[in-house]
Amino acid sequence: MKRQIAKAAVRDFLGGRYCGEVVIDHVGRAVIPGFDPSLARIGTGFVGGIANGGGVCGTVAGAVVIIGLLVGRCGHGEDARRCLRLTRKYRERFTRELGSLDCRDLAKRTCGFINHRACARLVAKGIILLMELLVEEGLWSAPTSDGVPQAETSAAAPGE
Repeated sequence: MKRQIAKAAVRDFLGGRYCGEVVIDHVGRAVIPGFDPSLARIGTGFVGGIANGGGVCGTVAGAVVIIGLLVGRCGHGEDARRCLRLTRKYRERFTRELGSLDCRDLAKRTCGFINHRACARLVAKGIILLMELLVEEGLWSAPTSDGVPQAETSAAAPGE
């Protein structure tokens, strides 16, 4: 299922949407019950790093948005540790697998320059890494045989 989600996101990406948009949209629809697709707008400014100026890869930024939507906090009195731990784990895995978090550096590693088609591989890999983390953390499981997704978005246990 995670590969199907990544494949659909890449199709959208190659069709003209930006990396952060497709991560937020496709993963959000898969793992967050009642997900509002307009939230993908959050990812628009992540293109090319941040607004084509380099910096953190839009795929990574989109993944951090998804983690925040699932286990982030709404107020200063809430515990942020689970969100920060998952974000750190994602960052470490992405860097280990792809060599960097920086958009321009990743582009150089894949084809020598920022290229929409070359970035499709990064989008797919970033989504798969995110989905694997969410499964490990019990925040998502693939749909059952009847096609009904199983999502668990309960709050972190105290002290996590």
